[in-house]
Formats: sequence, structure tokens, C-alpha cells
Amino acid sequence: MTVRFLPGPEGSNGHRGSAWRSFVRRQSAWGLEQEGDLDGAERVLTDAFAECPADLEAALDLCGLLLRRGRRGEAVRLLAIAERGAPHETGRVAARLAELHAELGDPRSAVSWYARALEHVGEPTRGLVAGRVDELTALLERTRRD
Repeated sequence: MTVRFLPGPEGSNGHRGSAWRSFVRRQSAWGLEQEGDLDGAERVLTDAFAECPADLEAALDLCGLLLRRGRRGEAVRLLAIAERGAPHETGRVAARLAELHAELGDPRSAVSWYARALEHVGEPTRGLVAGRVDELTALLERTRRD
């Protein structure tokens, strides 16, 4: 598969077309993954995220690919980097990190990340996040008693 990068519109971050190139790369990675070329898809997504660290979609796509490949620890590290690179998306990234920590069996870290997400999410999402914090807190209390 040949990928050509088209010139894109001026990005809001002042880097000519970096957001556009990241979008095109994410689409290309999706195609590579559909063809079974997971290594190629990972390379393309890594490049997209490196070029435009504020593009949370590139980070989330790469995170998803790492998770499908069984590399949870790398996915957690990547999201921690993405959270610093896209501070306007802190709530979204923190919620995803909380989910990953819960899946990894670390409810204490999950509660901490959910608490951070609560500081940054809007009202419709706040109830969902708060409910998850309550579930994990109850789990922690049961674990302490056992």
C-alpha cells in the first residue's frame, strides 16, 4: 500500500498541515490494520502521534492497537504522555487511563485517575465517572476486609 501525504490546511497549532497529516496517517493505519499489517499500522500511528502530540485521536488509535496486541503497559505509558501533550483533553485521557488501570487489576490507580477525570469532564459524563469511582471504591473496601 502506498501512502501519499497531501498538503493540508493550516493547523490551529501553527504547524502547517500537521493535524491534516495526522488524520491521513490515522486513515492509512486503519487500512494497514485491515490488511493485517499491524507492524506497519503501528509505525504509521507512532509517526502521527510524534508529529502532532496534541492529536488525541492518534494517541487513542495507537493505544487501541497496542491493547489489541496485548501491550497494556505500553498503552498506559502512551496515554500518560498524551495527557501531557493534550491538556485540553485531560478528562477524556484520565478516564481512559482509569479504565486501563481497572483492567490491569489496579483499582487504587483507577480510582485516582477517575478522580482526576471528574475534575475535567462536563456534567453529562460526571455521573458515569462518579458511578465508576463508587464501584471501584467498594471493591477496594471489600478487598481490604478479605
